[in-house]
Amino acid sequence: MAVFIQNFQLSAATVSSLMSFYYQANKQTEEDCRLKQSIRSEIENILNSVGFRPPVPPPGEEQQRFLVHITGSTADGFGLSDSDLNLTLVRPSFQALGEDQIVLLIQYIIIHNCVNIQLKHPSNEARSSPESHVPIVCFNFTPNPASVTPGSPIRQMCCDFSIRSETTINNARLLAWFARADPRALVLFTAIKKWATSKGVYGTQGGYLNSFPWKLLLIHYLQQGCTPALLPKVALTPVFREVPRMEVGTYQYTNMAELLSGFFEYYSRFRFGTLRISTTNSYQPAQRLIDTFPMYIEDPYDPEVNCARALTMQTVNQLRNAFANGYGEAVLVVLREVLSNLSHISFSG
Repeated sequence: MAVFIQNFQLSAATVSSLMSFYYQANKQTEEDCRLKQSIRSEIENILNSVGFRPPVPPPGEEQQRFLVHITGSTADGFGLSDSDLNLTLVRPSFQALGEDQIVLLIQYIIIHNCVNIQLKHPSNEARSSPESHVPIVCFNFTPNPASVTPGSPIRQMCCDFSIRSETTINNARLLAWFARADPRALVLFTAIKKWATSKGVYGTQGGYLNSFPWKLLLIHYLQQGCTPALLPKVALTPVFREVPRMEVGTYQYTNMAELLSGFFEYYSRFRFGTLRISTTNSYQPAQRLIDTFPMYIEDPYDPEVNCARALTMQTVNQLRNAFANGYGEAVLVVLREVLSNLSHISFSG
């Protein structure tokens, strides 16, 4: 797994150390989580305040509240310091407001009522997303400096606030379980995401994959591409529950470099047009022939939803070609980032 970069040889152990250093320097901090949690809590409290309170429930039903959940990378453990905020609203089953009314209500709250966020252009910032298969309110914001711990950086963030999307809550819990089962997945994902971004194959705006399917690609590889498997396939219940912890993280894999190299090799040879990419035991066999998409990545809690549905044959071929040379490129990208971080450190003797 040694890599030659301009006549310098980096051993597998060195590459593994670089990857770990890069992850530690860029992982989501407790302050990031605290700030996002305060925004979630504020919006939830406003929704449940006088004027927006759910109606009196039918006889025999308990009083219910609007619940706002943090989902995405912040909740599943794969979050980085630059990760955006994803929220999902679960409303009372007997709530009379329609989805369009809920969207307008959330937009109004974000623009006029939230004190923990600052919108640059309030009238244009909280908007619905017509491209999504569930209602989503999108907005860009900067945290109110008063809500930020003194000395912590303040950066602009993007938020996707989804409605009627309980599968995102369960998926976040599932991915968080995988991350706890083998934390090396977090280090690997950080390097893979940086490589994909630098390569121009990350993000739906360019016609590629966003964060969630990239995580599924990595988890599937750790389940199917390693011998023995480093992560298990799990049988899902309607609401995700913890499954028995498997013995992971020992075996023959002694460094991250070997796993990263294996990821790129596995997908450079993968038969995307023939096999599904699945992370659960929802299908027997887990991989099944497909004929309608050039790549099919199952949503764990909704297997009939293809998380790679936006990809074309052209972009799939571009991805395959990128995977072929991905390992050396990923190591170089991580090395550059580590050296950049070190250049900002002041050493005194």
